[in-house]
Amino acid sequence: MKKCLKIDENKFLVQGEDIWIGDDEEVPAGYTDIDLPRDSEGNQLGFYRAKLNGSEWEEGLTQEEIDAIVNAPTEPTELEKLQQENEQLKASVIELTTYTAAQEERYNQAILELSQLIAGGNV
Repeated sequence: MKKCLKIDENKFLVQGEDIWIGDDEEVPAGYTDIDLPRDSEGNQLGFYRAKLNGSEWEEGLTQEEIDAIVNAPTEPTELEKLQQENEQLKASVIELTTYTAAQEERYNQAILELSQLIAGGNV
């Protein structure tokens, strides 16, 4: 058995549409039995968009297209969103704590002044 990779009319790899055929069977139209390249450890080498050029796979995107993909802004993950929300909540707690302490100080000062007024200024 051999694996055949689906390619479109422009020779670009179509992901997820591989088929298996017998060793003696002819490779169907729209497929190739040329496997994607692998490193010395057998791991498949990656392409942003693999394109078959004769009997070899090559990168089908230009460097500008790759740079656009690599440098595209990404949406924050759920964890990053939660971390950001947590930081905002911490800042709010600190702000409220500071505000509450200032309010308490003003309240204590007002009570002291009222006590002095009630006692005729002799507290």
